[in-house]
Amino acid sequence: MRNEGDGAIYWKYVGRVLSNNKLNGTLDIGNSYSNNLTVDLQNNSISDFTQKASYNMVLKLVGNPICQGNGAAERYCTIQKSYPSNCTPTNNCTTAVCHSGSISSPYCKCAYPYTGTLHFISISFSNLENSSYFRTLAGSLMSAFLSNKLPVDSVSLCDPTVNLYSYLQIKLQIFPSGLDHFNRTGISTVGFLLTSQSFPIPNYGPYFFIDEGYCCFAANWDRDESSGGVPQLKGARWFSFEELRKCTNNFAEVNAIGSGGYGKVYRGTIASDQLVAIKRAQRGSLQGALEFKTEIELLSRIHHKNVVSLVGFCYEQGEQMLVYEYIPNGNLKDGLS
Repeated sequence: MRNEGDGAIYWKYVGRVLSNNKLNGTLDIGNSYSNNLTVDLQNNSISDFTQKASYNMVLKLVGNPICQGNGAAERYCTIQKSYPSNCTPTNNCTTAVCHSGSISSPYCKCAYPYTGTLHFISISFSNLENSSYFRTLAGSLMSAFLSNKLPVDSVSLCDPTVNLYSYLQIKLQIFPSGLDHFNRTGISTVGFLLTSQSFPIPNYGPYFFIDEGYCCFAANWDRDESSGGVPQLKGARWFSFEELRKCTNNFAEVNAIGSGGYGKVYRGTIASDQLVAIKRAQRGSLQGALEFKTEIELLSRIHHKNVVSLVGFCYEQGEQMLVYEYIPNGNLKDGLS
């Protein structure tokens, strides 16, 4: 891409993601481009688009001035679903007819899957029509489950979409092995593996998992004093920028509790009424996506009574923030006692 003196933007690549930058001027796709060209220019300042009648590739212009008028076709100015909405195919078997809310697995067995959504922050590919990427994802998930000896029979990936922040979102269904449902231990171990991000997924970058709860044991959970409440899975969760902005009153100075070369630390209260400390990196100290992902993975694995626990993270709108449990002021002796 090059920005000419007349302000025009010319595109000659197979696929590029340049959302959330400060690109402006006129977009000119030109005539020489790949049949698989994908262009993501969401949330920039593009004011005009030289459309070619023959251009029918993926183009995302949501959040640009051009979408406020009649300068671009409507399909370029709406959030696009970039991949067919059906789930991954079955494994050479006939889909089972299931009852009582159960679902047919990739191996055509009726079961109650553990379901949630995978959110990928920084994928390294743009052609979501290439099914090999989704086979790789399914293979990576199954490899992680089996290597950790978890009771998983198969996984199904459904409804890939790209949201306003260019995050890839995929519905994940995890089917139990041997039975038609998971027990409490199975759900806890599978959920912890996904939230702890303890295994790499090639080409997908940092990710987080939000589950939908599980249907088949919570209603029967014995809530007496000896058993406690329904198990709560512990792991680093994703926070939106807006959530953290609100809980710190727009990062008000009155909530600043520390600073350093990386940026500032703010005190805030998240929706669960938990007091947290939010480390917000300043622009000059931002890490690359891989380094930030590695730091999250490392911190989420550390669980010790003398180490502050990682509650979650934020990685959007050019921000990198880590959310820790809040420890009130005190000396070292107080903290270790």
